[in-house]
Amino acid sequence: MVESWHKCSEGVVDRIKNGKSLKSICQKGCSRCCSLHVSLLTPDVFFIAENLTKDFSDSKLFFIKKRLKIRADKVEEYIDDSYRMECVFLGKTSGQCIIYKYRPEACRRFFTNDEKDCIESNGSPLQDGAVFYSTGILSAYMALAAHNNDLFIDSHEVSKSLYMALDRPLLFKKWLRGEPNVFPDVKWEGYHQEIKKMNADMKIKIK
Repeated sequence: MVESWHKCSEGVVDRIKNGKSLKSICQKGCSRCCSLHVSLLTPDVFFIAENLTKDFSDSKLFFIKKRLKIRADKVEEYIDDSYRMECVFLGKTSGQCIIYKYRPEACRRFFTNDEKDCIESNGSPLQDGAVFYSTGILSAYMALAAHNNDLFIDSHEVSKSLYMALDRPLLFKKWLRGEPNVFPDVKWEGYHQEIKKMNADMKIKIK
């Protein structure tokens, strides 16, 4: 499910970029945006955690978890997404994402065609409205599909949720049983409530 969602999201982004002749200035090794807040939807947390356990040895996972915990503890001091803190998965020497092939959906759709804006905004340039809207709708439909199959969907801060998923593998089974709040939510986003509201609105319109 998650891989299909990622591919669809990237396809949507590519079509919009091609249709509007937008040329991304993002290049391999550029890491200006790799210190921003990143939210993961619940399925994305488990998808990334599963791939991490496949790709890295126990000893490497130990240090990844340690760094995730340190970053998560620091992030908890903030009440919004204004902080800038280097991502755990940014390669120290390469400056490249070490989980690029299964990076979060939020990272896949993030790009800019304005280098000046990217530099001046400290890696947080204005995003294309069509891309932001279209990928947001796609993510919402994925979340609704999970919600309507009794799976609790919310948004979670990347470091905290991945640390918990790696440290407590049984959380995945709990989530599959429909247990809510297996990870802390991102308070200011209120994602779960928005999905519930969207689901209710759709049912009303269908009736």
